[in-house]
Amino acid sequence: MVQWVLNLTAGIFFFVFFLFLFFPFESLITNFLGKIEAQSNGAYRITVGKIEAGIIFKSVFTDFQLHQVVGGRDDVLLDFPKVKVGLSYLPLIAGTVKASFEAKGKKGRMEGDLVVSPDEYRLDTEMHGMQFEDIRYLSAWLKLPLDGALDGTIDLTIYPGQASRNEGIIDLSLKNLKISPTRVTPYPGFDLDLPETVLSDEKGGAIKIQMKEGKLELKELTFPGEDLILDLKGRIQLNKKPDLSRLAINGKFSLSKKMQDALPFVVMIESQKSEDGSYPLTLSGRLNKPRVQIGTFDLL
Repeated sequence: MVQWVLNLTAGIFFFVFFLFLFFPFESLITNFLGKIEAQSNGAYRITVGKIEAGIIFKSVFTDFQLHQVVGGRDDVLLDFPKVKVGLSYLPLIAGTVKASFEAKGKKGRMEGDLVVSPDEYRLDTEMHGMQFEDIRYLSAWLKLPLDGALDGTIDLTIYPGQASRNEGIIDLSLKNLKISPTRVTPYPGFDLDLPETVLSDEKGGAIKIQMKEGKLELKELTFPGEDLILDLKGRIQLNKKPDLSRLAINGKFSLSKKMQDALPFVVMIESQKSEDGSYPLTLSGRLNKPRVQIGTFDLL
């Protein structure tokens, strides 16, 4: 009887050993990356320099990049020298990506959990000193060369096509944030050369957002920079077509002498200045065609 138990135990051990040794985990991981791309309907693609697959320990992706592919352009949104991913293999077989991750940027790091399925996207992550050069999503979206560091948390659950169910929070500190010198085109035919613009110092600006019941509440958006001081609050009524989401945001801003000289429209809004030297700011209308008012002056 004892010998039979020993033989059974040895058999199970060697079966598991050879399963770990020869099971195509790298193929499963490649499938995992492919499923994430497929969920985006071709809007995003993932490139990895090297994969070290593992099941007991986390798999390691070297030179990990997430690309956005729109209108023939290919923009890098995330760029990490190393990402460790703990992948749940059984949900993957059923078509759901479920993983924990640790990403190291050129300076900072982030860790969290990710779920991607046909019905739900979920992200819960913490950032510690992550650089905008590693997380380029905001730069690509705003079309501005941002530089600085991010600290804080993002906890979001998104239901594709069901904006009223989306929920979560974003609570970020933006330290030493600045816009590098660049040329922007606010609207066709009008180019504007921006000098280096300091938006925050080491204490950091802040973005605090809560999303629930089809609304995105902007609790706080502040930039206490030497070139731009900005304070905004309000909400966005979400739509299943993001471009049709509606804005209702109010606040104020102040500009340094350098920025006043660089922005020609300042002359037109001088009469809107408040006693404290700031300008009242209102954003309304649809996200794809916002109305921007400075006091009673329509900028857009």
